[in-house]
Amino acid sequence: MLPIERHSGCRVSQGSAGTALSSSIIISKSPFHALTASRQSGTGSVGVIPPVTIVILSRTEQLGRIHLVYICKKCNREIETPKAWLWRKYCPTGHRLLDDAIVRSFWGSFARTFGATFFLTVVTVLGVALNPDFVGTAAQRRRFEKGVGELFGFVLILILISGVRAFYQANSWKKRGGAIQSLIPRVRGKGFGYLGAVILLTIYLGPAFW
Repeated sequence: MLPIERHSGCRVSQGSAGTALSSSIIISKSPFHALTASRQSGTGSVGVIPPVTIVILSRTEQLGRIHLVYICKKCNREIETPKAWLWRKYCPTGHRLLDDAIVRSFWGSFARTFGATFFLTVVTVLGVALNPDFVGTAAQRRRFEKGVGELFGFVLILILISGVRAFYQANSWKKRGGAIQSLIPRVRGKGFGYLGAVILLTIYLGPAFW
């Protein structure tokens, strides 16, 4: 892909095989401008292409360059090209790179954590509480519901502890410094995702069990 440059007009040069061309693509700001081509050296072809096509090609090139950035927590450095063995990733010194070593944005981590935690907790708790195979007297049923409420409270405590642990990691990595600080937005988003899930679960499911 040729370098992209914005201008009032559009031009591109296209050469045949084995011919070196010095050319650039200029994207028109106006949708009514066409893309023209001109030769600077060698042989080439001249054509007309809508500017939208060039915009799409430039976006495709940008997307093709997107790759996951790993941070080795033990080495405290960024790994551009981790070693791969089957589905596993390793840093050059042999430390395994898990999913939590990938640099992500705050909101991306928040959405993933909140959604997964809320959905799995609701499905698990309601699946146990609404078990149609339960058979027993009214007293046994009440004891069963009380046990489900205690289970729900225990799950909330575990989620809350996971959130506190995430904030502790973010604070320790900030003090440590280095490349590992790139993981702080991810782990903070994870912590807030856990806390948000606890609050919402308490509001919607708490009154049903307590």
